[in-house]
Amino acid sequence: MGKNKLNPNLYTMVEQEKKDRKKQETLHEKYQDVPKETKIIENRAVKTVAKVFGTIIRTIAAVIIAVLAIIGVLCLVFPEPREAFLAQVEIIVDELRTFLPFF
Repeated sequence: MGKNKLNPNLYTMVEQEKKDRKKQETLHEKYQDVPKETKIIENRAVKTVAKVFGTIIRTIAAVIIAVLAIIGVLCLVFPEPREAFLAQVEIIVDELRTFLPFF
């Protein structure tokens, strides 16, 4: 009979306890100033939130770049948007010259 046939719940609990002990050993090596009797629990919520925000910011940046690329293609292909775009660029350059003395 296999070791998992007798009592699968007991076997699972023992395996989980072995994993927990091994993890606690590595955590106690990492945090050496904590007594061995203390159970260390790492909080990964901050890392998870940072990862989620990073993904959201990356997605927003990709959408903005795609929209700007579409606008650029439209300005190259059609003459009316090109004229409006060049007029806006001229206004922006004039404003920059007004506010920035080195420009």
